Amino acid sequence: DTIGSVYDSEIQRLSEMDDLHLALEDLTQSVKALIELYCRTFHTEFRFESAAHVSRDKRDLLTLHETLLIHVASMHRVPLKWRNTYEEFKIITGLYYGGRRICPEVMTQITPCGSENSFQETMIFDEWIQFEPVYLCALPREARLTFTLVGVKTVKSDGGDKGTQKVNNPLGWVALQVFNHKFELAQGSQLLGLWIGESAHPTGTSQSNTESPSSVLLQVNLPVFDFDVVFPTIEEAGPCLKQEFA
Repeated sequence: DTIGSVYDSEIQRLSEMDDLHLALEDLTQSVKALIELYCRTFHTEFRFESAAHVSRDKRDLLTLHETLLIHVASMHRVPLKWRNTYEEFKIITGLYYGGRRICPEVMTQITPCGSENSFQETMIFDEWIQFEPVYLCALPREARLTFTLVGVKTVKSDGGDKGTQKVNNPLGWVALQVFNHKFELAQGSQLLGLWIGESAHPTGTSQSNTESPSSVLLQVNLPVFDFDVVFPTIEEAGPCLKQEFA
């Protein structure tokens, strides 16, 4: 019995060590991903060596038949004025090409502001939204995503009654190109700085507002593949043949 107890105790200890090692590995990868996201978002003089030299396979966009999915994760650096003025918030997401909307806008669920005790005021959306019927293989080269943060507050209704109504005010926006300058599909986490005070501009800048140390930041996550997705090369047509007409 004593040997059996020692054996069971040792097995349990080894199992706990394995769990600890796995937890530390997950923590290391999470911290690394956070630093890489920071380096992609802000101008830094450092980056992971692995992130600069990793070579991945490439696949043509036309081989992907999934619909467009976006994970609206969270909002950071929410100003105190907004927290005191609005009760709830939501994100309106649009997909545009040449200033025209490709499909209906998609809105997140209405979300209350986070705890005032947090280090930086944060709103958690944690919601996947899907654009239907938009398939990745059919996306135009210049397609862009737009995000508008809307604040919701309750005000007295017009007239003499004592009723109330919900008012939606656009607080800021940002746009993200679906393909980068290398014609590659955007993947992974994106930290986007909002331009304050307006709704999204379909033809406005796609530059994120990250220069200000107090800019409101929106984190969205795009699907990640094991390969880079490249927009297909446009083949130039050959010379036209001359035709003789009687």
